Amino acid sequence: MERLVIDRIEKDLAVCENGNGEQVKIELSEIPFECYEGMILTYEEGVYSHSLDEEEKRRREIYELQKNLFNK
Repeated sequence: MERLVIDRIEKDLAVCENGNGEQVKIELSEIPFECYEGMILTYEEGVYSHSLDEEEKRRREIYELQKNLFNK
């Protein structure tokens, strides 16, 4: 299973970053649902899925980092 984060949407491409920090471009037609910047996708057995649990976990981690950074 591969985990990807959508960095940005360019025309008909989702520009993603994988776990190694490498850029991966996916045609939007290959993703069977609407997607947005910051969405976390998993790719397994030729199918893309939205990983909402991972996305919410990532948002909480980022919030805590920002809170610790700006409240010191």
